[in-house]
Amino acid sequence: MEVRVDFDQDRYRTGETMSIRFEVVNHGTAPQGVSVWQPWSGENRISTDYESWGRFTDGVDIPAGGSVAVTVTGRSAIAGATVGVLDGILFPSGGGDQLGEFHHEVPITPTYGRLGGIAYGDENGNARFDAGEALAGVTVTLSNSYVNDDLYTTTTGADGSFSLAGLPTVRMFLSAQAPDGWQIGYRMVTVAEENDDLLLRATRPLTGLSVSLEFTQDTYRPGDLASVRISLVNRSGRDLVGIVANCNRAGNSHSLTGRTAGWGALTGDGVTIPARSTLDLTVTETVPQAAFGTGRVTVACDFSYPGVEGDNPSDGDWARVPGGLGTVTGDVRHGEQGVAGVRLVLVTDDRCPILGTTTSDAQGRFTFTEVPAGEHQLYIFPPKGWTVSGQNPTRLGVQADATSRLGLSVAPGSSSAAPKLPAQPRDCDAAPAPRPRPAPAGLASTGANVGGLLVFGLGALTVGIAGIRLTRRRAS
Repeated sequence: MEVRVDFDQDRYRTGETMSIRFEVVNHGTAPQGVSVWQPWSGENRISTDYESWGRFTDGVDIPAGGSVAVTVTGRSAIAGATVGVLDGILFPSGGGDQLGEFHHEVPITPTYGRLGGIAYGDENGNARFDAGEALAGVTVTLSNSYVNDDLYTTTTGADGSFSLAGLPTVRMFLSAQAPDGWQIGYRMVTVAEENDDLLLRATRPLTGLSVSLEFTQDTYRPGDLASVRISLVNRSGRDLVGIVANCNRAGNSHSLTGRTAGWGALTGDGVTIPARSTLDLTVTETVPQAAFGTGRVTVACDFSYPGVEGDNPSDGDWARVPGGLGTVTGDVRHGEQGVAGVRLVLVTDDRCPILGTTTSDAQGRFTFTEVPAGEHQLYIFPPKGWTVSGQNPTRLGVQADATSRLGLSVAPGSSSAAPKLPAQPRDCDAAPAPRPRPAPAGLASTGANVGGLLVFGLGALTVGIAGIRLTRRRAS
């Protein structure tokens, strides 16, 4: 394996974005899967953007005599560094001994800047620095976004001012600790040669605000423009100025981000909610493709002054993204022994709740096929003389084109009261399966009409779905 690296410039300044052509050539006689590993830290190491490595992050197949190239972006973020180093190791995609190492350097011109401004306590809540609002004794800390333990700290003077010089010209994470119960939100800042005009607004803890939000439709497709109604209720006696939405903190790929243009001022300078008033808004965002895999699109946001953490008012909702199908498989055991004859009923949160029924085979195994993506519940009915160990019903998540695996336990003893199944309307039993096929022994096809099925929630046994619990769901 040969690594070829081509920087788009002969020299860079500190923090300047690099565009690097990274190519791996396979000089062998057989195809080879290759992935790239980079150390998190190292002397003069170039900080690269993870996403820019593309297929090399999980592994890419390179044919014999062929090559694969990507454009990697990054920057030299180490203060005072005069050289930038791009290094790492090539591994086989499926694991194993390393295939080779790479180490390439480029000259860096160290550059430095200054960052300063004023911290103020917004006594009247108007989001402006007024006379008499200068806030002394605020500890301001800047952290290099790309280099661990590269910190710079100062404290505001009597006039609220602060200044830090000799900073590398990179993006920094700014945080501040204010006295007397004031709160200052964090933010990202870019250090320039001269930047002394930052205003750090300190606010009192947010009180009197409640929120609700909901999708305007129950069902979407990936790529649709989803609309969300938001209601912000201010029960306090003063205007709340500069309220923003903080959405999808869990980073779920099937959730709205709250950071697109369709969210308007909620993702910018914030909105104003007059005292003792309600502000109703409708925001929009495209349904992500990943929502097909989970069977749902979600939105979960809290609302605050920009960057201020804490017990912020929050709400969430979900909507169906039907069509995806997965598989549920598992076994029922007592210790190491499989238990046969356990009836299992798969249930969803829809008008036709019962998706399918099966019974564990002689080895205790069971499988449901053609299960709509989403979250469901599995009801467990052991034969006489056995009782369920654990929660019954148990929650599970299903992802499209994937298999969710469960391990269930039973023990000898008198069965506790059997869980009550939801009623199945008569017309549901007549609904044809989307792709009918015989189920092998020990398998059950749900026969679900996937055009109208989906669920949402977060179960402890969810497989393959990263989820966040939302506070409510309007009735269909």
